[in-house]
Amino acid sequence: MRANLRFGNHAAARILALAACLAVLPGCYSKRFKAIDASFAALSAQADSLANEHARTRAELAELKKQVGEHEQTMRSLRAGTQTRSEELVGRIEQLEARLEDQSQQLNDLSGRARTRSTVLDSVPPVPMPPAPSSSGKTQAPPAPSNASAPGPKDR
Repeated sequence: MRANLRFGNHAAARILALAACLAVLPGCYSKRFKAIDASFAALSAQADSLANEHARTRAELAELKKQVGEHEQTMRSLRAGTQTRSEELVGRIEQLEARLEDQSQQLNDLSGRARTRSTVLDSVPPVPMPPAPSSSGKTQAPPAPSNASAPGPKDR
């Protein structure tokens, strides 16, 4: 039985020594644990602030994406309207060019006809017109051309 007491005394002594060590050690380790806890709290605060900033950035990004989408729609509609207007203008210009070409062709035709007539008239000698018979049966000489009796541009 003595062996049991002896072992029991050693166990008690060991427990006492362990308790004494634990009583002394918390003073040393408590500073480290406090520093680790403070560091952990600081890191946790930084993580929270970064999470809040990240959430705010995501909200701003979503708003910007929405605005960009709206601007793209506006630009597409403006581009479509501009494209339609430019196509209308191109069509109108083509119509005007065709008209101008037709009128130019008509002027060339008229100019050619006028040249042909003037050439023909210049080559044919004038035919004297017989005087018109009067109601009395006598022929009258045609009246002489007079600049005073001819209507001028003001009289017309």
